[in-house]
Amino acid sequence: MKEKEILAPAGSEAAFIAAVENGADAVYLGGKSFNARSYADNFEPADIRRLCRYAHLLGVKVFITLNILILPEELQKALDYARELAMAGVDALIVQDIGLAAALSRMVKPEVEVHASTQMTLMNSWGLAFAESLGCRRAVLAREVSAANIRKMKERSGMILEAFGHGALCSGWSGQCLMSSMLGGRSGNRGQCAQPCRLKYRLTDEQGHSPAAAGCQGQHLLSMKDLCTVDFLGELLDSGVDSFKLEGRMKQPEYVAVITRQYSQALGDELPVLAKADQKAEAPGGPGKARQGEEGFPEAGQAGKRRQILAHCFNRGFTSGYYLRRPGGHLLSRHKPNNQSQVDESLLQTARDSFKAPGCRRRREIFAELTALAGEPVRLVLRDEKGFRVQTASDEPCGEAKGEGASQAGLFSQLDRFGSTLFNLKEAKIRTDGKAFVPASLLNRLRRRAAEDLEEEILASWRRDEAYARKMAGVQAEILTELERRKTRVQTGGGFGLCSWEQPERENPAGSAAGPESQGFAVHGNSAPGSFTSGNSAPLTLTVALDTLAGLKAALSAGAREIYLGGQGFQGQDSLIRPRQLAEAFRLCHQAGARAYWSLPRFIHEDKLGKWREAALGAAEAGADGFLIGNPGGLILAGELGLQNLVADWSLNLYNDLSLALLADYGVARACLSPELTLEQIKVLGLAGMEKEVFAHGRLALMVTEHCLPGTLLGQTPQGDCGACSRPCRKNRWYLKDRLNFSFPVCPDRACRNWIYNAKTHCLLEHLSALRQAGAGCLRIEACQESPAWIDAVIRAYDQGLKALAAESFDKEKGTALKKTLAKLTPQGFTAGHSFRGVE
Repeated sequence: MKEKEILAPAGSEAAFIAAVENGADAVYLGGKSFNARSYADNFEPADIRRLCRYAHLLGVKVFITLNILILPEELQKALDYARELAMAGVDALIVQDIGLAAALSRMVKPEVEVHASTQMTLMNSWGLAFAESLGCRRAVLAREVSAANIRKMKERSGMILEAFGHGALCSGWSGQCLMSSMLGGRSGNRGQCAQPCRLKYRLTDEQGHSPAAAGCQGQHLLSMKDLCTVDFLGELLDSGVDSFKLEGRMKQPEYVAVITRQYSQALGDELPVLAKADQKAEAPGGPGKARQGEEGFPEAGQAGKRRQILAHCFNRGFTSGYYLRRPGGHLLSRHKPNNQSQVDESLLQTARDSFKAPGCRRRREIFAELTALAGEPVRLVLRDEKGFRVQTASDEPCGEAKGEGASQAGLFSQLDRFGSTLFNLKEAKIRTDGKAFVPASLLNRLRRRAAEDLEEEILASWRRDEAYARKMAGVQAEILTELERRKTRVQTGGGFGLCSWEQPERENPAGSAAGPESQGFAVHGNSAPGSFTSGNSAPLTLTVALDTLAGLKAALSAGAREIYLGGQGFQGQDSLIRPRQLAEAFRLCHQAGARAYWSLPRFIHEDKLGKWREAALGAAEAGADGFLIGNPGGLILAGELGLQNLVADWSLNLYNDLSLALLADYGVARACLSPELTLEQIKVLGLAGMEKEVFAHGRLALMVTEHCLPGTLLGQTPQGDCGACSRPCRKNRWYLKDRLNFSFPVCPDRACRNWIYNAKTHCLLEHLSALRQAGAGCLRIEACQESPAWIDAVIRAYDQGLKALAAESFDKEKGTALKKTLAKLTPQGFTAGHSFRGVE
């Protein structure tokens, strides 16, 4: 029996059958609402109920994707829909939205599990601890984690780890990509991604020149190859992967059939080897080491044959992804972003034959015991290898045959007719005295009755009764009632109950007994500057995100008093990441009467946890007034260290009040809302005692890639060896130019990942009145990549606007005039983002 899992995709009923019949241990699919593949056929609840019955009879689990962010106006509907899915008999719900995940854990467990989607951006054991605190049983890891780091995560966490095994790769970190959203209004966080990463781009320098070496490698600079792990499943198993997710809900059922069969068989080959292996041995081919050839794929042997078969399905070329090697050119398919498979009609026909109907290839093996003795009732027992067992008997005793009675062979022939079921009779023990007369009609009735009883016995654990339905409805009502209370009244103790993690008593890591109030931080709606106050008279405060000391001095000189410092640190500039620099930055802020927050990096791999834990403690000891957190795992670190005055960044994808209530339970007092929300949606959001922050000005990071674009194009070997990079990122500032001639800044950070910023500058300077009406308390200015002159001009323009607003003399004409003063600093123009148009 398999101990690990192949999780196959299904975007249609034919694909669902193809997955099950070809060996899937579990199948994931989307309903008609709230899933990240809205263009697939998807399924109605009645379809899901019927397919769950079919899958469960074969021992296959069914997971439903609710893996999009939930808008404020959708909360009630999303919770209602989850209850409907739970009653349909599904095994798990895969969820992105952190507030929804916590609420569903209260509602649907233990009958239905909640799994943390890869869209939650879980990359380390802190993130796993966060997902576990929500009530999640399993985490779908970010694609960017290595096998070596998965091993470390498994050692530190009891979560079930699900990792991608095959299929399309996103160019940017999942859950952190706004490119489709901001460029075309179709949000990947809402299941509407238009795949701008498959379009053509040119890499250019500041003068607009495109190096010949970059152009000759193709124009689809963001297009990734497809992941293929079929030849190193053993290494991933040894690292701690429990489930291999096959991507492909938008693919044809033939594709699903082939990949599921190959991976199911490959996993079956690997499990006996894994059982004998030393679990503590290092897996071969760690990060930075290629295994065989450019991608390490074997050309011979069973794994090589499987890869050759997979090459006949849809693919963009194959890569081992981030598991075994440092991110590099081996990930990319720049010349061609679409299908590169070699069509094999015989393979496709074999695949089609495998999903003609449920049970055409896969059945549940059962065993029978039949007793037919003259003068006694005929007795039939059916059982399976899992221990399910039923027994039935005829109402009347057998008569005695006038001639030769029923034989064992004859009875077996009549019994072995389970073709209309999903059962296959593997073995039968038949006892007869040779005298009994057993009519075929009698045995047929017994067989049908026993088969039906066995089906019901097997399905009993998935049966959802009215008591369960009432329990879910009651919990949902409690959650929504408490949420309404929290919107109007400050929480004074006990928490919302959405997270299971118990916060330790918070102390100042620097040794001071001072709490938030003594540091001047605004909490729970007090009257300190920057505090949230409901109503249109709320003051608006500027917050500025900075990365250099020169930028900080410009911001303070211009009057900024809420500063976010540090973070990832960028190549080519003197980033505020060293302890002495930060200490000096905090000193300057406090000297100017400003509050300084240290920004925990958004991306931290498992092998860097110790480094950043020490950095967080160092920032607290150096005088940080608060901490900006942009990844779920950061909330766990903050709780462990007792960090004070937490601000949640927009990268946590804060869409609704459920998420805000969850963060409040973690001690968050200010939350920067998702840039995908409209001002009208922001207006209805908000908890008493929590400041609402809105991204107001600057270039928005649309995508973050784990690999370096300039490096893979210009600095690495033809094999994509990151270790031999010539560091072109340090010699120029680089841009991606699209087909419309917009240039998107490409900024490598200190870990060589690339932050791709919007060509246009986000600007809400004309809309200060609307922001105040929406209840915003803080307006974020993103200035990590900007010059001191830009920082000075932008802060002064907003300061003038806010002063006019406070004096009730601000209007759109005033805002337009102020905006024009910034035009020279913004050559590619402005955008208001989704403030008024929303997202699909």
